[in-house]
Amino acid sequence: MDLWHFLTTHYFTYRQADNPNYFATQLVLDPSGYVANYLNGNEFTWSLENQTLSFHARDGHITTSFTAVEDYLGGLRLTGAFKDADNTIHELASTATQEIGDLARVEIGFPLTNRIKQLFTDNHIYFARTQIDSRNALDSIQRIYVTPTWQMQANACYKISPFSDVWLPSVGSYTYIETPPYWHHVPISFGNYDSIAVGVSLMGDQHPTDRFTTSPLSGINRLEPWSQQSEDFTPIMYDKENLKSTTIGHDVWIGSDVLLKRGITIGDGAIVAAKAVVTKDVPPYAIVGGVPAKIIRYRFPKDIIEQLQQLKWFNYDYMSFKGISGDESIESFIKKFHAGLDHDIRPLSQNKVTFADLVAAYRTE
Repeated sequence: MDLWHFLTTHYFTYRQADNPNYFATQLVLDPSGYVANYLNGNEFTWSLENQTLSFHARDGHITTSFTAVEDYLGGLRLTGAFKDADNTIHELASTATQEIGDLARVEIGFPLTNRIKQLFTDNHIYFARTQIDSRNALDSIQRIYVTPTWQMQANACYKISPFSDVWLPSVGSYTYIETPPYWHHVPISFGNYDSIAVGVSLMGDQHPTDRFTTSPLSGINRLEPWSQQSEDFTPIMYDKENLKSTTIGHDVWIGSDVLLKRGITIGDGAIVAAKAVVTKDVPPYAIVGGVPAKIIRYRFPKDIIEQLQQLKWFNYDYMSFKGISGDESIESFIKKFHAGLDHDIRPLSQNKVTFADLVAAYRTE
């Protein structure tokens, strides 16, 4: 078994043998050497040498070492020891059994190496700057963050601000999207031909409303600085609602500064007006706006919308739409598109870059 590959594709959980209340769940061992999805200065980076997994504190010294590896429930079980601030040694037992791909909630960081840059170039994935600048947009990025279910179709474009770290959601072909300020740990995907303006964001985590407290402490056992302080109270996770994926369909236009509730679906062809707060699903080809967002009208009559939904033109490459002009009436477009399907119109390229491609490119640098 390739231990490095297994550890970077599975969640990592460990407990202290002498203190069952001390445990960490769903750590992610970032391929570039950082411990993700977990905030603790004792497990800041990690390394693997001679089949020994070590965690390092922020200052670089080793705090934890796992030296024994065995098969366990279809995954792995590792045992080792942790040295605390008082130099007391605590035995640890850890497991890695759940594949990261089961949840699209964690973010993994990759340094933007030359091979990863070439991977984007080869698949016609573009990065443009949000301000006029003669430099290559990729030159300003040091690290990209993606979820394990991330993928980007050929001919997509991220418009990025001049920051050193960039978080990338899944994006379809001919979609452009302004880099959002905060979409971390949020499963979200965009279809083909979407236009996503600057400032579009998602609401934060849903807190419990039917418990004695709305504080997340009732469900999070490791919320700093109060983690591991109680041996009596048992937190029970409540955030299943927060794991729901937000889906943006094809040919969707979302205006600037829109706020979206997690888990909703924006239907194909829909338009969301600037500064709207969207708390419910948006039907295909609806135009919505306001706080909370409501349907203003539909882009086309019902029969035209039904034809467009059957046509699914957004699964085809517009560069092959021979004889169709940009200002074609919708009726004429439908007629010409139908005729072109038998001749010149071709499907979108199936080329894409996935999380697995990034891992492979990083490892071969």
